Amino acid sequence: MKNFWKKYHKWVGLFFSFFILMFCFSGIVLNHRTLFSKAEVSRNWMPESYHYKNWNNGIIKGTLRLPDGKILAYGNAGVWKTDSCFATFADFNRGLAEGIDNRKISNIVRVANNDIWCAGLYSIYLLNHDSWKEYPISGNDERISDITQRGDTLVILTRSYLYTSVSPYDEFRKTELKTPENYSPKTSLFRTIWLLHSGELFGTPGKLAVDLHPSSLIHSPETQKKASCQDTGKGSENFTELAQ
Repeated sequence: MKNFWKKYHKWVGLFFSFFILMFCFSGIVLNHRTLFSKAEVSRNWMPESYHYKNWNNGIIKGTLRLPDGKILAYGNAGVWKTDSCFATFADFNRGLAEGIDNRKISNIVRVANNDIWCAGLYSIYLLNHDSWKEYPISGNDERISDITQRGDTLVILTRSYLYTSVSPYDEFRKTELKTPENYSPKTSLFRTIWLLHSGELFGTPGKLAVDLHPSSLIHSPETQKKASCQDTGKGSENFTELAQ
């Protein structure tokens, strides 16, 4: 009976160890989205519902007509240049930061002097001929929600603040959004649990503290032991070989 439980404990443990390690690695990635923003996974490895087909899944969210009649189409996969009939599309992402997460374009606008700007998830860009030039917003560590214009003034909205700048757009003025009248400071249960689970509720120290838990599991002596041990009963296979 002891050998029976020992044998099946091993295989059950190997099965669940895959999911435990996956949760550990994915939790760290989710906790540091900006750090891993340049990493990509091919959609061919994902279920069919995640595949881009006929410009679905938000790949195009809006358009802007250029002076030459061409059209810039933008969305969750960057910027594309097309004609007025939408017959052909050409990649128009040169200059944007690498990584699909950096190329989630929320809006493209033209200001009064005909400069064209676009807002990615973490930065804004100015169109310079056929490429984009990044303009960092000093002091901003939040994701960008939208970009618009008022005359020659560029207006950028993040999740908590409003940034404005005028030509030559070297400096941005930060404005904290006022609380609406009769505002009730509440948040959803899901949002609260998400912030608590990730440690974000306590800022960067909280996120790093949460990272220690999966890191300790990955590098624990027991995990290392399982990874290197060999079964001396009915043949031996390395844990790494089993995982493969």
